[in-house]
Amino acid sequence: MTTLENASGAAPDEMGPRQGEEHSLTKQEARAIDSSPELSPLGAFAVQYAAAGLAVFPLWPDSARPRVTEWPDRATTDTATVAAWWREWPEAGIGIVTGKSGLLVVDVDVKNDPFGASGYQSLLAYLEDHPHLEAHFRSSLLVHTRSGGAHHVWRLPEGAEVTTVRQWLPDVDLLASGNFFIVAPPTPREFEGRESSYRVVRGDFASVPVADPTLLDALRVRRARSRSGGEREWAAPGHALPSDSEVLARGLPPGNRNNFMHALACRWWRTYGLANESAVRSRAYQVWLATPGHDTFPWSEALGAVQSAEAYIAERVDLETRAVSAWMRARFQR
Repeated sequence: MTTLENASGAAPDEMGPRQGEEHSLTKQEARAIDSSPELSPLGAFAVQYAAAGLAVFPLWPDSARPRVTEWPDRATTDTATVAAWWREWPEAGIGIVTGKSGLLVVDVDVKNDPFGASGYQSLLAYLEDHPHLEAHFRSSLLVHTRSGGAHHVWRLPEGAEVTTVRQWLPDVDLLASGNFFIVAPPTPREFEGRESSYRVVRGDFASVPVADPTLLDALRVRRARSRSGGEREWAAPGHALPSDSEVLARGLPPGNRNNFMHALACRWWRTYGLANESAVRSRAYQVWLATPGHDTFPWSEALGAVQSAEAYIAERVDLETRAVSAWMRARFQR
């Protein structure tokens, strides 16, 4: 029989529905459905999530797209409805609506970083500035996502509200209120040509820890985000850089062209990855051509800045990867 214990390594608590929620089946009846040979392993997990008071709905296989229309309203804790869905679509992935389930999720994303560290770096920097919150993150339900990111999950206290904030930190979303959902373990997904899956690293969805008021107060503080659009002055190296569209249209600004090329190339190496030398050189060459009076800034000098940026990023990536790995082992997986 597939149980939540198999996914998390911890036996689920005997907990009933949350106040105000109705279930058509008891926990014992849900387990009977779980034992039915008609229900797939994914369906068995979906039923148990519903029985634990989480609003569930099906996803298309190998996708984060809802399989049903009007999913925010149709997501349910009704175990009979959930069982019927997965009998019809046995390979469907499992979606859990955060707001409707009373969940608070810090979603750490890495898929926009070719080195797989971006969201972790943001969260690490945040916790270094807020060390009193580390214990809260160590006690969260922790899920490893298919791309190598993480979901830190808590239940909201009764009556508490937290507003969902996309990019609460760079590559870190805060998911709570509204029509947002997470993909639940053990949903399989392909990532970069290989099959991966969502899996519980620590804790149990049947007994999600309740978020402490101290944590809620901290997460409710909106992080400062940079403004975009409109005319602006060129930023000095070491500050916010102009967008690629700006430098492709206007080239490098007068003065500090070498420093600007180095800083921009650092961004390109991170964007395209250290293995994509041709893409970085091509972008640098386009910007160099667009730079007024580039005959006084030889391409050889610009290329030197690009190569210097490559060496710098390679060193940073090595340090960051080792730091993130050590941090995750020491703080979140014990």
